[in-house]
Order: sequence, then structure tokens, then C-alpha cells
Amino acid sequence: MSAIPFPDLPDHSLLWVFASPRPLDGAEAGALLTRVDRFIDSWLAHGREVRGGRELRYDRFLLVAADEAATGVSGCSIDSLFH
Repeated sequence: MSAIPFPDLPDHSLLWVFASPRPLDGAEAGALLTRVDRFIDSWLAHGREVRGGRELRYDRFLLVAADEAATGVSGCSIDSLFH
């Protein structure tokens, strides 16, 4: 499943915020978002696709969210996000 546009995720979605110690330049931000998009495209919870999205704010904060009600994100699928 491809990433859901961040504003289209429901308000009850789980949210993780990852902070960079400094603003990312354009190439770094692009590489990060490409990698995160690939992850979200293959993100599974109990064998089911996770309905998720991401957004980079202020060139420093990566927001990743998952529609918990649609998928039931839990331990192993959350752990995979942190790898």
C-alpha cells in the first residue's frame, strides 16, 4: 500500500515524531522521505498492510502516523518502524 497523504489520516491515528539535531538539506530530506515511503509501502501488522503516512516539517521533524483502527498496529509492527 502506498503512503496515505498525511492530512487524510484520521485524527485517531497513532503518531511518532522523529527529530533531527539539525535541519536537513534538500538532498537529505529527499533521501529520508524516499526511504520512509519505501518502508510505509511495505509496512505490515499481523500480515496486513498498515494504513500510514508521513510528513517532514520544518526540515527537521519527521512525522509518521498509522491508522490504528484500520490495521491494529502493535509491538512488532511498531518495532519495525524504529529499525
